[in-house]
Amino acid sequence: MSIWLVWLLIAVVMFIIEIFTPGFFSACLGIAAAINAILVLIFPNMSTILQIVIFSILSILSFITIRPFALKYLYKKSNNIGTNADGLIGKRGRIIKPITPSSYGSLKIYGDELMALSEDGSPIEEGSEVEIIKLDGIKVVVRKVN
Repeated sequence: MSIWLVWLLIAVVMFIIEIFTPGFFSACLGIAAAINAILVLIFPNMSTILQIVIFSILSILSFITIRPFALKYLYKKSNNIGTNADGLIGKRGRIIKPITPSSYGSLKIYGDELMALSEDGSPIEEGSEVEIIKLDGIKVVVRKVN
């Protein structure tokens, strides 16, 4: 087997590993191995030591130049990771059990009953239309709509 094929195989393995371990670490090594394979194909008499030195330099360069770019644009992270329940915020429903300062009430929205408490601790009577302000565990915090 030609040595350039070995470098190409290393590159392919690194890209496959990257699929299972995000962070663009293995991909940087794969890029360096692929470039090294091309160089060995162009210069077939290159010594093994020189190939390893070039691979090391290319790996460091790809970590310095390509990895920050890839992490910034390819691996977008959201600080606002919501759940399905977060979709209730801003929605309106009806109070079916009054909210008092000393106890929770009940809110009916989309056919579901949720425990509710008022935003400012004020009582809200049965039949009032309210807007969900935020989630508090399994309860919703609501504000009366005028």
